[in-house]
Amino acid sequence: MLHNLGFPNLVFFALIALTGALTAATDLTNKKIQNIHLLPIAAIAVILYAWSGTITQTAPILQIWDFSAAILITMILYSQKLWKAGDAKLFVVYALLMPATGYEHAIRLPCFALFANTFLLGLLFLTPSLCQDMYIHRKKAYEFLCSRAFYKVLMNSLMITLCITWMIFPILHWSGLGTHRTLSFSLNYIIIYTIYNLVHFRAVSKLVRWGAFAVGLLLHIFFFPTFFTLTNILLYLKTVLIYLVFFVILKDTMRYVEGAKDRIPFAPFLFLGCVLSYTPFLVWIMPLLKR
Repeated sequence: MLHNLGFPNLVFFALIALTGALTAATDLTNKKIQNIHLLPIAAIAVILYAWSGTITQTAPILQIWDFSAAILITMILYSQKLWKAGDAKLFVVYALLMPATGYEHAIRLPCFALFANTFLLGLLFLTPSLCQDMYIHRKKAYEFLCSRAFYKVLMNSLMITLCITWMIFPILHWSGLGTHRTLSFSLNYIIIYTIYNLVHFRAVSKLVRWGAFAVGLLLHIFFFPTFFTLTNILLYLKTVLIYLVFFVILKDTMRYVEGAKDRIPFAPFLFLGCVLSYTPFLVWIMPLLKR
């Protein structure tokens, strides 16, 4: 959706195309994303924002929020080794380059649309190999699911999941991602997995529980004030229980398949995800994400 194209936006789209060509080529051939390509492009973007802001006397508020959100996403993914440094930097550069997508009524920030489309493309590409790995390690996964250790982990993880999702859900609702269950699940999994690994506690203390409840309550009041109905509360509890089961299964099943594959070049997915953010692809796929 290339709406309201002006000179700045044309330059940004040209920079996106240049970034995609350079990084996809080096990632596919050398499995590397070069800083020498990213830094000049990012510098040009900053100069262009400064020039445009001087002419129009306005600050690029959308891009500032988008850039900040992209940094937060990459910090989480990189800290848990789910993204390599080059992939993380490339995601941030794309977020810096992206004008408004035209779908901000549904997904408020362009980097969210970029993440959504990239995730969907990666999911489509990786699902066959993931299913193959799950099948190969099916015996170990089955043995763990039938053990007492699994149920102990399940109960110990319940309170952690409740605390974290209580704070995350209102933000997802505000961002427009809360209704897209596949993406909401993925983001929740990444955040819970990160916090779980950082904290390393078996039980949540009363101080943490009450602190999470207070913070989550404020976030609900500000970002999701219509939450406080019996229907929404029951739906939340049901969603948390479903998430909990899948979180534990994914977390412990992935131990057996982790590192089984070489690094997959991610730059082409990010470039295609960025391009698709300006097409009706996200709108077409939304009904599937709500299932």
